[in-house]
Amino acid sequence: MFNNHGWTWKDGFRGCFLCSTALIILLLHPQLSTAAVLLDDFNRPDSSDMGAAWVEQTGDFRIDGGEARSNNLALMTYTGVTGLASSVDVHLNPLTDPQYVALVLGYADLSNNLFVKVQRQSGGSGFFRIFFYYGNNGDNWGTGTNFFDVPVFQSARMSLTLTGAVATLDLDTDFDGDIEHTLSKTGTASHVAGLGTGIGLGGFGEPFIDNFGLGTGLIPEPTTSSFILISSITLLYRRRSHSLT
Repeated sequence: MFNNHGWTWKDGFRGCFLCSTALIILLLHPQLSTAAVLLDDFNRPDSSDMGAAWVEQTGDFRIDGGEARSNNLALMTYTGVTGLASSVDVHLNPLTDPQYVALVLGYADLSNNLFVKVQRQSGGSGFFRIFFYYGNNGDNWGTGTNFFDVPVFQSARMSLTLTGAVATLDLDTDFDGDIEHTLSKTGTASHVAGLGTGIGLGGFGEPFIDNFGLGTGLIPEPTTSSFILISSITLLYRRRSHSLT
């Protein structure tokens, strides 16, 4: 077996295998290159306790059917993680009106945070109004209007990013990795100065909330075909590595 300063053909084959596997995964799931990092998929038994990772700052969140639900102008923060971008899946509850889901960045307290929500207005058929607030349903983030309307949707992957004073919300309403709507609004210097570092969620009206993550973009679930392909490559690698020893 060839050996040059500790390097072997087996080592080279192992490196090629790992690189090839990573490339195949990215080809099967190109959205992984910009995917968010999953923090909570809420896949646990129904409970009024959100778990040790969450602090319910006001109102009430709970686990129901593998998703998070909320009411009473609720806001909760995720412990031990900070960041300037986060994402979550939102799904309309057809039985409640109004309702909203918010992403929270820069949390210092209930009055000092970036709070951006998608809302179903009274009498509306789905989410369509986007609000930018400083604080939990607080002051306008910046000047001018604090809301924007988009075409009605029932579900979306919503991603919020804060760059300097500019808050940007992206909406992927068909979960294909392509953004259908992007809205941005600039806050004031005093708003930015008052922010903390926490991240979290807000909610009202019992919406369905899932797959909270750090960063922007989808959190893809590998398909059966990708599992089969990767398993086949792994088996080939094991057989090949044995033949090289």
